[in-house]
Amino acid sequence: MSQYQLPLVQWDTQDLYEHVRGLRGQVWLCAFPNLFITIAPAEWTFPRPYFLEPYLSCVFAGAFLMSLHMYYLVRCIWAFLCARGGHRFFVVYEWVVKTEYQGRGTPHWHIAAWVVSRGLLSRLAGNSKKGVVSAFVRFLQCVFQCEIDVQVGNGRLNYINGYVAKDHDALDVGLGEYVQKSATAPWLATYRLLCKSAPCLPEVAIRMAQLPEFDRSYSHVLLYPPQPAFVLTVEARAKNFSSRMYGFYCQEMQGLLQTQASLTQSFLQWHRDKEYDGSSESVRHGSLRHQQKHRKTPVVSCRYWYELTDGYWGQFVLTQFPHSAPEQLMPEDLHLNCMLNFAGMMEYLGSWTWHSPGVIAARGGVTFSENSLPLCISDLGEIIAVGAYQAGQRVFSTRRRTFEYAFRVANRDLQYRGFRDDRLATFFYKQDANLLLYERVLLCSDDYEYELLRQSWDTVNRPK
Repeated sequence: MSQYQLPLVQWDTQDLYEHVRGLRGQVWLCAFPNLFITIAPAEWTFPRPYFLEPYLSCVFAGAFLMSLHMYYLVRCIWAFLCARGGHRFFVVYEWVVKTEYQGRGTPHWHIAAWVVSRGLLSRLAGNSKKGVVSAFVRFLQCVFQCEIDVQVGNGRLNYINGYVAKDHDALDVGLGEYVQKSATAPWLATYRLLCKSAPCLPEVAIRMAQLPEFDRSYSHVLLYPPQPAFVLTVEARAKNFSSRMYGFYCQEMQGLLQTQASLTQSFLQWHRDKEYDGSSESVRHGSLRHQQKHRKTPVVSCRYWYELTDGYWGQFVLTQFPHSAPEQLMPEDLHLNCMLNFAGMMEYLGSWTWHSPGVIAARGGVTFSENSLPLCISDLGEIIAVGAYQAGQRVFSTRRRTFEYAFRVANRDLQYRGFRDDRLATFFYKQDANLLLYERVLLCSDDYEYELLRQSWDTVNRPK
């Protein structure tokens, strides 16, 4: 990329929190957790109730009760730590708890959490086995009398990445569709567990008690973003769940524009507090609050195409940038079919002009708030502004700067998803080549040259 740098805006912690709170569908929950706790207890040191003391000389005899005691104690202490008001160390916003089993069968727990630390986040980290302990690690060690490992980081911390999407064991022994909603069959589930694997007694105890081995503070709906070219008509927007939700989004955004109001949400942000009602074929509005007592925080999970395909840009722009109709994301100038969505993205972002401070105007009569755009943060934690306000001027003066902004947003999103540096480098070189080809098509001297490029790329080099 070029050496051009957009201006940096310095915000304090409270301003950053207020800004991010409105973008939780973009960054706050799509980013990976920043705190990871591992609790690995040992039966002979773990705090025991009085009725388990006789089993100290014969640990395996009390393994069944001890496993349940460990489970309830760990979950009880974590319920205290993730309380709404927080504590002296941090405030928990969302969390994931995974129960696993060590080689000898003893359960251990992995906890990934989204937290805001009272002090420096790095001071929470520590490992009791290595002798590097913090005040938080010492607290957990005193409570559980076992090995504690606490790591901090973000989406680039691979130790955290593996447990965010890990919502079940590799071997699923649940009854699933074979059990009616009102029926409970712990004995049948345990029987299937014994038939399919060789579990130890602690795992059997937790399974028979029907305790969840994976739990989280949020519930998610899986969104398959449609391509703009496939939802141009009302009939096309009624084919599946994702297309229907997009149709409701376009309808609501068009209603806002008719009232001379600016858009404040992208499709992904708008979807966060909406639920589709199949019986009435309408949308119900929910709540965006985290740490809710009676329901889980709603989260939208996006399933994008492979990032090196042109379809990725169509889905990414449709979900991340405010608009009111899919036609606004389609290209109007010369373009190749193999880069239809890339060209549409470049044209839509290139049409942005400053309408007023904090408000951007785009083609199609769209105006939207600058705060509705994805939050861009540098590697140093500084917020990168979209651009400097100049009344009536374009937000991006050149195609290169338009591309740099789009790439920066997409690249950061891929980083939040845990992609490694070599894959991100491949993504950049592929998109930079797209930009060169896109500009080459726009500079065609006549129709013959354009037809030559179209046949070369859309026919000969078109991937099958």
